[in-house]
Amino acid sequence: MPHCDSCKKKSCHDFDFTDTPQDCPRQGRITGYNEEELKIFQTAARVEAEGYCKWPRLLETARFAQFMGYKKLGVAFCIGLEKEAAVVCRLLRKQNLEVESCCCKCGAVEKNLYQIPDEHKLHPGNPEAACNPARQAELLEEAGCQMLVAVGLCVGHDSLFFRHATVPVTVMGVKDRVLANNPLGAVYCADGYLKELLEQKLS
Repeated sequence: MPHCDSCKKKSCHDFDFTDTPQDCPRQGRITGYNEEELKIFQTAARVEAEGYCKWPRLLETARFAQFMGYKKLGVAFCIGLEKEAAVVCRLLRKQNLEVESCCCKCGAVEKNLYQIPDEHKLHPGNPEAACNPARQAELLEEAGCQMLVAVGLCVGHDSLFFRHATVPVTVMGVKDRVLANNPLGAVYCADGYLKELLEQKLS
């Protein structure tokens, strides 16, 4: 199995296969894409070539959609990032894209209906609305969205959102309440301020 995280050579990048680690998947090829997937792959390369170090991700997303011929995008967001999501929607519309949006609490489903115990609520003893990622994907696709954009969905809920979506999905923002929605902050501080916290084992 590949262990690319520990490879110092990265032969896959420069095509120099001398002294390549034995577990390097260097014989791999890009295969198996259908016609739509191949177009997505080629369009991603176009966005990279034209916008590399020039376009922020928001603009990359808009350009990708436009190059693909998508007219309508769906934004699925966490209620904790509603202000950010509103800006994302506004700016995508500025790019002449039609945008629908769906909040994570859509449907107002109580957590008890998903057999979530009271001690796993943020406010035990009170009714609490559950996130509804599968329904977010369904509602946006029912609205005719050709591509979905995730903004700050919870860990796990985002996995369900990706699994239930049947159209292409990209990520605009990742929620991290501790690090001002910058999860890589933990990586940059892994050998410093956050070392002890990050290396704690689950008991």
